Amino acid sequence: MVKQEHTGQRDLTYSRWHRTIGDSYYMIDIDSIEWRGNRGIVAFIETAFFNLNGKTEMWEAIERKNTEMLILDELSKLTGKPAYLVLHTPDLSTFWIFSITDGHTVFHSATDKEGYAQFIREL
Repeated sequence: MVKQEHTGQRDLTYSRWHRTIGDSYYMIDIDSIEWRGNRGIVAFIETAFFNLNGKTEMWEAIERKNTEMLILDELSKLTGKPAYLVLHTPDLSTFWIFSITDGHTVFHSATDKEGYAQFIREL
């Protein structure tokens, strides 16, 4: 089954078309490729909203990203660059950072906006 769009906050023209070519043809849009001019790619990051007051549990938000984690894990292995899943509150006040290893998440840290900015700077 092709995954549904959950956020409703992006242009779905290409995504909707791609879903018509068959269930076995997966595609994701990578949320972030961190790049530095002097070093090239330093990390792959998939992000998702997580509302602390919502009905979804954190494990459910992570589980919805299974396909993305498998793909980013493969990119990580091919390039030797780390891959992360980052859940954040809609207001960007809290970030939960997970490393992606062997297609699974490993909790890295929870932080605020400045802490996450520092994490990005240190990649």
